[in-house]
Parts: sequence; structure tokens; C-alpha cells
Amino acid sequence: MASDDLSTVLVGSGILPDTLAELRRHWNVVHIFDPQEAIEHLRTTSALPAAVVVGMVPAPGAEGATIKLSDGVAVMSAHVALRHILDLDADLPVIISAHQKYPAAIVRLIKDGAFDYVVEPPIPEVGAEIQRYNQELVAALRQAVRWRSTVLENRELRRRLAQVDTDPLVVESRSSTMRRIASLVSKIAPTPAPVLITGESGTGKEVIAQTIHRLSPRHQHPFLAINCGALTDSLLASELFGHVKGAFTGADRDSEGLIRHAGEGTLFLDELSAVSSSFQVMLLRVLEQRVARPVGSQREYPVRCRFIAAANRDLAELARKGQFREDLLFRLQVVRLALPPLRQRREDIPALSHFFLAQFNQAYGTSITGFTPEAMRHLEQQPWPGNVRELRNAIERAIILCEQARIRPCDLIEDGPPADRIMPDTLDYRQYMRLCETRLIRDTLQRCQGNISQAAKLLSIKRTTLHSRLQRLHLEAG
Repeated sequence: MASDDLSTVLVGSGILPDTLAELRRHWNVVHIFDPQEAIEHLRTTSALPAAVVVGMVPAPGAEGATIKLSDGVAVMSAHVALRHILDLDADLPVIISAHQKYPAAIVRLIKDGAFDYVVEPPIPEVGAEIQRYNQELVAALRQAVRWRSTVLENRELRRRLAQVDTDPLVVESRSSTMRRIASLVSKIAPTPAPVLITGESGTGKEVIAQTIHRLSPRHQHPFLAINCGALTDSLLASELFGHVKGAFTGADRDSEGLIRHAGEGTLFLDELSAVSSSFQVMLLRVLEQRVARPVGSQREYPVRCRFIAAANRDLAELARKGQFREDLLFRLQVVRLALPPLRQRREDIPALSHFFLAQFNQAYGTSITGFTPEAMRHLEQQPWPGNVRELRNAIERAIILCEQARIRPCDLIEDGPPADRIMPDTLDYRQYMRLCETRLIRDTLQRCQGNISQAAKLLSIKRTTLHSRLQRLHLEAG
């Protein structure tokens, strides 16, 4: 089938004429009463619609069964229709038009993958109730169309990422800051210029360094990385410059060191802000003279590799305080890339989440198809103090815990109670979402030590909105 038509909505059985007229004001509506014919239309159409509305006419019926109408005509049950539709595309949003006297059937349909439901007006029909129903159905469809658009964008992104073998940190980002960084990466990659990458822990500094290397003429040579903050001066000098046999206790053989081993490749110096002033002098000489001397040797060798350094602290501020050499800083930051924290680029969370989903599906042999809208909203609202690394870990944990086709909010809430893991048949869909919302707000308030203003900011909602949610959920800030 060709790409989806986001202007078209397929409407099945049980929809009132007034409702059809209202929907046609917003979308191109295909109305097919018989569910079997509707499914056949989906199988043969050149473009799937943005969403599907399925009515339970005249009653939900038993799962796997057809329903006989008063004239003897048998139609497919909503359960079976939903299963057939999701078999065609698990991310095609299906909205159930349901009568309020069938709550158990509604809950089961939501658990089986329906996107949302709208309660039908009572019989006999009341004008105000029909208007309410129309408004709710239009609102649900608008949300479904936005969700479908995001799904299709991320599918295309994953396809393009697979072709270029890189990471969404620098490809197809919606963040203007990351787009500027991507532009700089493409410009500086072919050059030998040293690069300084700054940003909080977990923002992806090493990923950017690897991307620069991969796009450079050095890509056929090694990319080597070392955490400078994890080693003493002597060990760091030995690891980088190499050493000769007998240079120190335990040096029972020569070691060429990472600089020599990198050859004409790239050497990534992570956490450079942690190195001592004496080691800064040694590194400055290497950058200026392009030669290095193994520990315990009198002979130097030429340095051919490119240096990319990273720091999670402001080196310029450290230089002003006398804690980092200014001349070394100038040598390192011929080009400087400042990575924003994830909380400042929330628009990239869907693409990153789907990217990590694809990675871990392959790693674990799973086939999770995506995220429910509520799960994605949960991801977009988190503060992510650990940045992209924390998001990646959250997706990995969710894939391990996920028991359905798509990741739900309860899969993303760490250490949730067993009641959050499986929704029993007696639990209403809105009650289930209330549990997830309660846990999210409670955890955020704990993180903010009861500060409502700060919690509202982390949740990306207004302070007054958080107050109303607290009252509705019977929660206390303190």
C-alpha cells in the first residue's frame, strides 16, 4: 500500500447521519456500514486512512463472533473488526463508538489496542447529547490524526536512519539547536581541526564525536575513546602516550599508547575538565608540536590522529578561575559544539524513542511496534536529568517489561506496583490512566521536594493545572 492519506477517515457501522455530516466538515470521510466490506477496503486501498471509527452495532457481541441484526443480516463484531484492522497496521488508530451500557466490552477493546472510545448518545436521541457526542468524536479523531502523523514521520525517520547508519541526535532533528549542530558537524567533519564538545552528562557527546569521525576521511581508521577523569596522571600518560618496558613497576613490556594506536584516526578525550594542570601541559605540547613521548623513553614519535575533546563543565569558566589552561582551551576549541540537555529539545523525544525502540527490538529479538499516545506523552513530560542516556535506559527497561504490542505508561514507570503492570478486566480505562497519572505526579513532586512550581515546570504544564490535578487525584504536594 502507498503512504497513508491523513485527510481521510474511514467510518464504519452505527454512526448517525448528523455525525457523518459533522465529520465531513473536517475530513474526507469514507463511510462503509458493513465491517467486512470496510476491512476489505483497507486491504485493497492504495492509501490507508488517518483513522478508523468502528461502531458496536447493535451490541458488542461475543469475541470472535458475528452479530445478527433484526433483519437477519450478520455483521462482524467490534472485537474481530479491531483485530483485522490492527493486523493490517498495528499503529492505525481505531476509535470505538460504544454504548455506555457495555463498559466491560469497552475496556477489553482498549486493552486489545483500540486508540480511544466515545460514548454514543442515549436512545431516544437528544439534540444536546448528539452535539456532545459529535464534539468528543471530532476531538478524538484530531488526536488520532496527529498520532498517525507522528507514527508515519518516525517510520520514515527509521528508514532513513537505516540507510545512513547514524543516530537521530544529528539526523532529522526538530530542534533548531541540533539542526545547527548537524550543519556544523557536516562542515567540520572533513577537516583535521580539533573539536570541543560540551554539554551535561548523557547528552550524547561521544555519539557526536563518532559521527564526526564517521563522516570524515579518517573513517577507515580507528576511533578510540578514553575517560580522562577516571585515571590518575601517571596512568593517563601511559594510556595515551604509551610506555617502555621498565618505565614503572609492572611495566613488563612496551606499550604503544592510544595516540599511536589511533594512527590517522580519531582520539576522543572525554571528561577533559577533570585532568590536572600538569597533565594539561603535556597535552598542550602534543597539540602544538604534534609529537608525543612514551613514558620512560627519550624518543618521540609523530602524532597523526585528530583530537576531539568533551567536557560536562564550562572550560571557559574554569580557565577564568585558573583551573584550566587558557592556551589549551584555545587549542582544543577550534570548533566548539554545545549540546543542549534533553529537556530543552523535547520535540526530539519521539524520534529518539523510536530509534532506541528499533535498536533494542533488534538486540533482544522483540517486536514491540511502538508507544501508546499516553506513553509518548509521559516520555515528553519527563525532566530527564540524565538526558538522552536516561531516555535510552528507560526505553530498554520498558521493552524488557512490556507485555503488549505497544509500550504503555506503566511499562515506563520504574518500580511500579504489580497493579500497574497488568490491567484487570474490572478496571476501567480511565481508572487505569488515573493510576499512571497519579504515579507520575507523585514521583515528580518527590523529585522536586513538594515544590509545585518546579514540578509544573518539569511536567510542562501550568501551575494552576497541576493544582487542579492534585485536587482531582486527592494528592498533597508536601
